[in-house]
Amino acid sequence: MLVLPQPIKEYIDQSKSQNVPVDILEKQLRQQGWQDDVILQAKEYYQNGIPAAPLQTQQLPAATDLPPLNISHSPGVIAPTEVFSRKTHMGIKIGVGTLLALILLFGGSILAAYGMVPIGQGSVQQAFSNFIIGLPFMPKTKQYVIYQALQEHRKVTTFTLDASLALSSNDISKLFGSGEFDMDIKGPVDYTDANNPSVDLHAQITNEFSADVLNKNHIVYFKISTFPAFISALLTEFGFNSSIQQQLVNKWFYQDNTPLNTEAAKNLQNQQPTQTPEETAKKFINALNTPDIQKSITMQTTTLDSFGAYHIHFAPSPTVLDEFIQQLSPPTTPSTAGTLSQSLYPATQYKASDYINNLIIDTWIDQRQYFVREVSVSFTYKTPTSSTSDASSALQSIVPLQSQSIPVSFVLHLTDVGKPVQIDVPKNAVKFDDFFKSLVESTATQSGGLMSSEFMQANNTKRRADVNFILNAIDQYAADHRGKLPVVISSITQPISSKNVNICKFIVPTYIAALPEDPTINDGTSITNCNNVYDTGYTIQMNATDERVTVAAPHAENQQAISVTR
Repeated sequence: MLVLPQPIKEYIDQSKSQNVPVDILEKQLRQQGWQDDVILQAKEYYQNGIPAAPLQTQQLPAATDLPPLNISHSPGVIAPTEVFSRKTHMGIKIGVGTLLALILLFGGSILAAYGMVPIGQGSVQQAFSNFIIGLPFMPKTKQYVIYQALQEHRKVTTFTLDASLALSSNDISKLFGSGEFDMDIKGPVDYTDANNPSVDLHAQITNEFSADVLNKNHIVYFKISTFPAFISALLTEFGFNSSIQQQLVNKWFYQDNTPLNTEAAKNLQNQQPTQTPEETAKKFINALNTPDIQKSITMQTTTLDSFGAYHIHFAPSPTVLDEFIQQLSPPTTPSTAGTLSQSLYPATQYKASDYINNLIIDTWIDQRQYFVREVSVSFTYKTPTSSTSDASSALQSIVPLQSQSIPVSFVLHLTDVGKPVQIDVPKNAVKFDDFFKSLVESTATQSGGLMSSEFMQANNTKRRADVNFILNAIDQYAADHRGKLPVVISSITQPISSKNVNICKFIVPTYIAALPEDPTINDGTSITNCNNVYDTGYTIQMNATDERVTVAAPHAENQQAISVTR
C-alpha cells in the first residue's frame, strides 16, 4: 500500500496557502492524468489534511508514467499563483467594463435630463428631467425651479401677504389730488376651502384712505377708517353729506354673501370653462419652454431675508411678451353671431405690447422649500389714444386720460407660507343693508317725509350714468354692424320700453349686461330678460340728418335736465 505521493501533497499544500479553490485543483490533477481514487484522496487531504484511505499500488501509474509535478514549469499545469492572477485580471476587466457602462449611462441620463438628448415628449421627458435634476448634487435649471415652485404652491393654502402698488400719472391727480399713487395691502389668507376662502386684509391707499376687509364663511366684513377728499366729494354727489359720512367711519359692517345653491347657479357654474391646476401648470411650463421665451429668462442664486433663494429674472421684448400672453391665453370659440359680425366688420386685434412696455418680472424662490418669497413687477402702461376696449372706455368716462406713459410698480412679499393663520370675526358688526335703510328713514323723517335733496341728487347721478351706459351699448352695436343703428330707433322721441323702442333684444347681453331703469321705477332694478314687459323711464331719439342719437331722462329731479347726444 502506498500513501498519497509527496509531490501531490506539496502541490496541494501550496494551493491551499494561495486559496486556490478545490474544483480548480481537481481540474488540474485530471489534466495531469491522475485517476479518480487519487483525486478523491487529494481532495480529502485538501479539506482535512489526511487521505480518506490507503492507496493500493496497482491504483497508481508506474513511476515512469507519472507526469512531472514541476508546479511552475510543467506543461499543461497552471500554478496556483497563475490561476489567481488570471482570475484577478478577469475581475478587473469586468469591473472596468461595468464602470464604463455606468459612466455612459449616467452621462447620457444627465444629457437627457438637461435637454441635450431627446428621450421623448411631454410628461416622460418632464418626469425624467425632474428626477435627475432633483438629486441633491445636481445643478438646478430655471425650468426645474419654476416647475417645483408651481407644484409646491399647489399644496399651500395659507400664507401672509404684503402687496404694494405704485404708479405715477398727471391724470391721477384728478382723483387723488396728486400725481403719485401708492397702495399697500397686507394680511393673512386661508383658502383651504377654495369655494369659501378666508382673508383679513388691511388696505392703505395713500395717506388719506385706509380700510379693513375680512371674509369668512361667505360673510364680508369691512371697516373704513379714513376717507380721501375725492371719495368724500363723490359720496356727497350721491347724497351722503359729511354728517352721514361720519356715521360710516370706524364702524364694522357686514354683508352676507352665502350662495343659495339654486339649480340655475349650479348649471351656470357647470357651464363655465374650467382648467385644473395640473393643466394650468403644464401650460405655463410649456410657454416657458418656448425658445424665444427661454432666452428672456435668467436665473442666479442669492440670499433673501436669510433664505437661500433662486432669483429668476424675466425681461421679454414686445414680441416675446405677445407670444407669452398668447401661449397662456385660453382658446376661444366664437359664437355664430360673433363670427358673422367679425366677417362683416373685423375688429382690430390688440396685443399686450400695445399697452405694456419694458416689462420686468423678478421672482425669488426659496432654495429649500421652493416657496415663492417675493415677486417684483415693473412696466410702463401706455394709455390709449382712443377707446379701444370696454375697460378703457369705462375708465375714460370717469377720468379722461390723456395719451401718456404711466410707470407702474408692484411688489408682493409672502411670509408664513403653509403655516396656520388666525382670522377672527369682528364683534358688534352691523349689517350694512339694515344700516342703510335706517339711514334713509332717518333722512326722510328729518325732511318731513319727503326725499331729501341729497337723495334726489343721487338719483340724478344714476340717471346720468344710465344714459351713458345705454349710448355706449348702442355705439358698440353700431361698430359691429357697419355703423347701422338698431332698426327700432327713429327720429321720434319715444320711451325705451317693451311697447315702444324695444332696444333690449339688440344690446342685452352682448353689449351691456342689463338695461338700466330709472331709480324711481321698480327701485331702479336693471332689465335682464328682454321677453318681459318693461319700461326704463328713459327716452331715445335719432336725428334724421346726422343720425346722432339722444338718450334722455325725463324723470330727472330738482328741475334738472339730463340728456346725452352722440
